[in-house]
Amino acid sequence: MASTLENFPLALVTDGIISYIQWIFGNPEITPDEYRWNSSDRESRIIISGPYVIDKEKPMAAPFIVVERTGFNFENRTINNLKSAKENVFTEEEKRVIVDGSISINIGSQVASEASNLANFLAIMLQADRHGIKSTLGFIRSLKVTSVSSETPAFKDSEIKRWTVGLSLFVSIELGWKNTPLVENKWDKFSLKTIDKQHYWESNNGAVRVSSDILLDESANFGFETSNEPQLLRKEFNDYWYYISFEYENHEVLYQVLEIVSSTELRLGLEVMRDSIDNPREFIPFNPEESKVKVNYKLLWNSVHLSIEIPTIKGE
Repeated sequence: MASTLENFPLALVTDGIISYIQWIFGNPEITPDEYRWNSSDRESRIIISGPYVIDKEKPMAAPFIVVERTGFNFENRTINNLKSAKENVFTEEEKRVIVDGSISINIGSQVASEASNLANFLAIMLQADRHGIKSTLGFIRSLKVTSVSSETPAFKDSEIKRWTVGLSLFVSIELGWKNTPLVENKWDKFSLKTIDKQHYWESNNGAVRVSSDILLDESANFGFETSNEPQLLRKEFNDYWYYISFEYENHEVLYQVLEIVSSTELRLGLEVMRDSIDNPREFIPFNPEESKVKVNYKLLWNSVHLSIEIPTIKGE
């Protein structure tokens, strides 16, 4: 189960930008008195808030700055961060995903030039202080001003009473989580295990005879069950991934295993070269030049010979 490492950056990123703008307009060393912000609506000369601002004290009079975020896009970019993980980093792994989006800032005033000047001032401040904002809000990966719109009438009656200018910020943030099991040891972990590390099975008890495509080995126990020796995997067998190689031949020929006739018998053949991969596979029956007993041979396969244990809930 994934558990978050930090609070709620998608909401906090908007709150952080609002707090920064309120600090700018509340600082007498940065902004003049006519735009001084105060937490009290009665004393504040400008309204700075999140979306759906309501001008209670001075309707349509004071300039305003409204901050809201648009949708943030999750992309297929993940950062592994194992430094603070526990000893078993594979079950306590910490990760971060990069999420990109934008912050929309709407600046309004009764005068178009005033709205435009406020937007220009704010764009410069945000761009100049973007590294400080990033370090203060630790989850922000990058931030930059992307655009300032033209002056747009926002409220019209017999005359235009309000103008707005839009300011857009690109913001990239990191959302962190840690992968931990919902209940300790609830699942048996799946495992890949090798059936045979030698990649072949060898015997010196083979028997072949002329005009027969059968390899006989009374000491073998061919089959698909774990009790068989050697054990063949059905998926690999159906794809013709098993071969027989005889040591008595002057040049090594790999005969494909076509059928398990019985626990001691295999049917062999040579594949005919196909003109196209779309054509069906054809095989020439194995036919030794002479009959032999006590033949040395190897059963080989051309893939990683693995089986998989499916995860199961303990106690069930």
